[in-house]
Amino acid sequence: MNLNDVVVLIPYFNDKEGIRKTLASIAESVNVLIVDDGSKTPLVIDNLKAEFTRLNIFTIRFDVNKGIVAALNVGLNYALSNGFKYVARLDSGDTVIGERFSRQKEFLVGEPSVKLVGGWANFVDEDGEFLFQLKHPLHNLALASAFFKYNPFLHPAVMFDICVYEKLG
Repeated sequence: MNLNDVVVLIPYFNDKEGIRKTLASIAESVNVLIVDDGSKTPLVIDNLKAEFTRLNIFTIRFDVNKGIVAALNVGLNYALSNGFKYVARLDSGDTVIGERFSRQKEFLVGEPSVKLVGGWANFVDEDGEFLFQLKHPLHNLALASAFFKYNPFLHPAVMFDICVYEKLG
């Protein structure tokens, strides 16, 4: 699946080991936007680009820490103004299993009325040992019901059509 119109949005703050782990886990060739939220020591982007050549890495850097909401909003505006159709989310330190981005995009393309997809997540401890799997509902009715209790979409496991952001902000 061609992922040229997908950007993976990753907010970043003082976690060089985590961002390397995250980028190393991405097996697919995809665009990655890292928004550095005022880290004390900025990332050396040229080093990341040389190390992870299958990724098309872009960065935005804040001079001071503004928080994850500001970082994500700037990233979304970047995605919108640069013609990306889909935005996938990851957090620094998280890992991707398999071809998550291709599978999510394939679903969105195949179901044009669906604008947001999520995913399950494996939680691990600091040593990488499996703790549990978070499984949110899969079907529309169960998802709608879940919204009354909690958000059934794990932020760093979603992909959505940018038109949603364009329409709703």
